[in-house]
Amino acid sequence: MNDFVNKDIAIILKRLGFDAFVFGRYLKDEFEYDCGNWNGYDNENIVSAPLYSQVFKWFREKYNYDIEIGVSFGSVNYNTKVVDRKNYKFPYYPGSYVTYRECEVACLKQLIEILENENNIKLG
Repeated sequence: MNDFVNKDIAIILKRLGFDAFVFGRYLKDEFEYDCGNWNGYDNENIVSAPLYSQVFKWFREKYNYDIEIGVSFGSVNYNTKVVDRKNYKFPYYPGSYVTYRECEVACLKQLIEILENENNIKLG
């Protein structure tokens, strides 16, 4: 289940319009493997649980934002970058982390924050 986003993030993605076919869902507070698009329901008791890779692909295709995760020379930490592909900029640097998953989570939170700021809304 570690490859799936947590329920709080899944709810935010649902509010953003994430509507891809997924391999898991949250039913109330429980995760279960189940294929489909579960974000068509009108409540937050059932919500699609996408994989991190699906979410990043969706952000790339829908909003033109991409992420870069790499290792610096002489460091054991991963460095992150969120790329604005619309304007060909690297304006966001979520930070440096010990694990790859921490980088993914930081980038995802940064992407959500970018959309909140662009649309003047609060999702989480």
